[in-house]
Amino acid sequence: MRLVTLRVPGHDLTVAARLESDTTAVTYPGFPDVGALLQSDSWQEGERVSFSHDQLAPVIPSPSKIICVGLNYAKHIEEMGHERPDVPTLFIKFPEALIGPYDDAEIPDFNADTLDFEGELAVVVGKYARHVRETDAHAHIAGYAVINDYTQRHIQKRTKQWHQGKSLEKTAGFGPWLDTEWQPGPTLTTTVNGEMMQQAPTDDLIFSPAKLIEFISHLYPLNPGDVIATGTPAGVGHARDPKRYLADGDTVRVEIDGLGAIENTTRILRRQHAMLTSAFPPSEYLYEPESDESDIAMMLCHGWSAAEITAHYEDEDNVDALSLLDDIRAEYARRIPSPSEDATKLEAFSDALADRGLSFSFDEGWTKAEAADEGADRATREGRRGYAYCTTQDVDGLIHTGKLYFGFASLDAPNTDADDAVGQEVVDALRDVGFAPEWEGTRAARITCSGLVFELALSD
Repeated sequence: MRLVTLRVPGHDLTVAARLESDTTAVTYPGFPDVGALLQSDSWQEGERVSFSHDQLAPVIPSPSKIICVGLNYAKHIEEMGHERPDVPTLFIKFPEALIGPYDDAEIPDFNADTLDFEGELAVVVGKYARHVRETDAHAHIAGYAVINDYTQRHIQKRTKQWHQGKSLEKTAGFGPWLDTEWQPGPTLTTTVNGEMMQQAPTDDLIFSPAKLIEFISHLYPLNPGDVIATGTPAGVGHARDPKRYLADGDTVRVEIDGLGAIENTTRILRRQHAMLTSAFPPSEYLYEPESDESDIAMMLCHGWSAAEITAHYEDEDNVDALSLLDDIRAEYARRIPSPSEDATKLEAFSDALADRGLSFSFDEGWTKAEAADEGADRATREGRRGYAYCTTQDVDGLIHTGKLYFGFASLDAPNTDADDAVGQEVVDALRDVGFAPEWEGTRAARITCSGLVFELALSD
């Protein structure tokens, strides 16, 4: 039997389920995950559901303990320059480190050097274990899964305690399911971007799962849902010559024959100026409220010139506005080496409207009413018969991601038919340049384009 923890689409919820096929499962109502299921003796099956791989959560999202074993394969011990241990080498990983079997591993750039992979077999405890003998240990195992003991080597090795480099948030792929029938022996294989890095039989351990349960349960009890990562074989990136650390976009796949596979791509999260956020107001991670740097970035976002910004700060001796402007411009140049596809489309959209006798007012006016007035003024100045517009609040960063809303109107107001006709022309122009607009068909509803990524030009 294979048990999974599924994310419920549209809700911040999960549910435990029994796998039927690669895309179907039968749920267990009342059990949010497999860990909760293992703590109960009474399971009642519910409905059959279809799912996609991105709905697979860590099979045990919040175990009370994740115990990792170091130095449990002889060749790995040799490549890392250690002596063969007499007892298991243990360290801990916190549940916050776990991600689903196909989720991205997201690493802030300040922790992004010397990132490494460690494909491992995970043992999941199914029955409370305290002072258990090796010969009885199998009765306490619920089953097995696959885990990547994702590691930051520099942090790991700066002290003798490994934990700090082994428990980075949102890094350790875990799943894809708990298999209650599979037994150790088949081969574990780890690849990076399809290139094989590790390969070893899963029963070639110095300390077997049963031996580990005996040893650990004589230190502290093991609860249903607790996880033991049994160690990694030879071939890790740190031990290679030259070293093979993970970079942004690298995909690690860990597969154990007959058990399953996990596949996670590393994504480096770069800290950035407020001008680069798409949230409004910007998220706490990217934006320090009332900081001079963020305020200047937002001024740039809404068209302030360098001269206007420096004049604004001329009476504040503690603010080096020119230096902050230089920092922001350097970050912008790094992020935008050439015009984005959507920015190019927006320019083409403006030309397409002009060909139809319409004008385009972009990022002018703080409210919808102000933006509409700006659009009408521009259309009048340019001798157009109608216009489309976006408001300042629609475009909330020098690099904007997400949705963009287009208002529109005819200058032949009040004329509902004329307004609706302009709306249809705006939709047609957006489609002509490659966007995928959505519109309900009336002037009361703005036109929406989703999934955009574009930049505004920096003010001089």
